[in-house]
Formats: sequence, structure tokens, C-alpha cells
Amino acid sequence: MEPKSAEQEGKPYTVLFTTNLRKRRVPPLHDHSFGNMYSFVNEVFTNEEESRGFVGRIKSAVRRINGEFVGKIESDGDWYSKHIEDEAMKSFVEGMRNINFSRWCRFDFYNADFGWGRPVWTSIVTMPHENSVFLLDTRGLDGIEAWVIVCLKKTWLSL
Repeated sequence: MEPKSAEQEGKPYTVLFTTNLRKRRVPPLHDHSFGNMYSFVNEVFTNEEESRGFVGRIKSAVRRINGEFVGKIESDGDWYSKHIEDEAMKSFVEGMRNINFSRWCRFDFYNADFGWGRPVWTSIVTMPHENSVFLLDTRGLDGIEAWVIVCLKKTWLSL
């Protein structure tokens, strides 16, 4: 592996992780509720040392999206708009590298039957974002598939 260039050294990146708000609401929404209800966390990592705590930081950030957080959304739409704007702006810093994670587990894709039987395998039709990881249940619901979309720019190879 070649050494990092001065340009690459210390270049920050963000990790965006979407999360379902239905079960985080107090009281939780019914399993058969319909519609999008999600938010995201966007953590910035500026150096290799910070990256070592990657999983712990993401878990901690996701835990902050709780009943109190959802209550603020429901009571003050302006607060949520500002929150989304602040989180999104972290990704728009010049030179920022972005990595997106989305967990599509428990969406029950394998029980959908449109008249020709349940699916043998489900997948994501389009991959809208580069540098993304989508987590989906396996058919037996006993495992998780990871769909990884990577943009292999020369400057990214050191990540």
C-alpha cells in the first residue's frame, strides 16, 4: 500500500446512518402503520484515532434518537427542520468524504405476495448513492446481507 499523500492525511469524512422512528416514539407506532418516519445521524470523523471508535460513536448517536427526540419533532416542526439542515450541512464541507448506511431489516420484504408467491430473493433495484451500505434481512431472516456501493476514486483508496 502506498503512503497517504499530504492532501489525504487528516481529511475528514462523515458517516450518515438512517434510523426508523416508529419504535422510538412514545408510545411506539403499530407494526402495521404506513408511511415514512425516519431520521438520521451524521457523525464527522476527522482523523484515524477518532475512526477507531466508529461503531461506538454511531451507536451512541442513534441512541440519542429516542422518545424525547421524536416528541420534539411532533411538537415543533421548525426544530426538526433546523436539526435536519444542521446534520446535512456536515456533509457539504469542501473535501468531505461521505459514507451512508441504511438498515432495511425487518421490512418483511420476503412475506410480500403479489399473487405469484413470496419472493425467493429481494434486492435493491437502484443504487442511488455512492459510498453507501444497505443492510437487508436474508430470506430465512437469520442473517443480514450488506449491499456495498463504493466509489473507487484514487483519493479514497487510503480510507
